[in-house]
Amino acid sequence: MAASGAGVSGQILVMGDETSVRLAISMSRGVGTVGRCALLNGKPLGSLMVVLVPEDPENHSSRFRRDQSATDGTFTLPTIVPASIRCWPSKTVGI
Repeated sequence: MAASGAGVSGQILVMGDETSVRLAISMSRGVGTVGRCALLNGKPLGSLMVVLVPEDPENHSSRFRRDQSATDGTFTLPTIVPASIRCWPSKTVGI
């Protein structure tokens, strides 16, 4: 979303006393799902926390997705909207 004559913060439109506001909205159809298998040294990795973080997390908190991998390493992140995101796997691996 982009605007002239108003401010945009994530998914929020902030309108002041302007008499005219131009608004451009980009839309897409549907959502996606990411399903994968976490591996470490070629073996399934269970108990891995996988987090998808939106590019602008402060203004898109509803776009976070997380899942923990099962003992066979599989995980699924549902209802992902098309956007710029980053994947953060996190696990403390004992040595």
